[in-house]
Amino acid sequence: MSQDGLTPPGGPPYTSPIVGFDTGTGTAILQFRDQTSGQLQFQVPSRTALQYAEAVATTPEGKTINEVEKSGGDVLV
Repeated sequence: MSQDGLTPPGGPPYTSPIVGFDTGTGTAILQFRDQTSGQLQFQVPSRTALQYAEAVATTPEGKTINEVEKSGGDVLV
């Protein structure tokens, strides 16, 4: 701890959770990060769910979530 007893050494912790916004789908995203490294641990909705939503919204033929996952998240394949 720092001298003030509140801040960990090296600076303040990362804020978690945070709210982001996916412009491709118009969806709010709740992200949980490691408070010391800032690395993303978990998010709601998942990246796969966002990719699926984008695939459905941007392609004339809807794709199943399995098709999006099999293509590695590429919504155009």
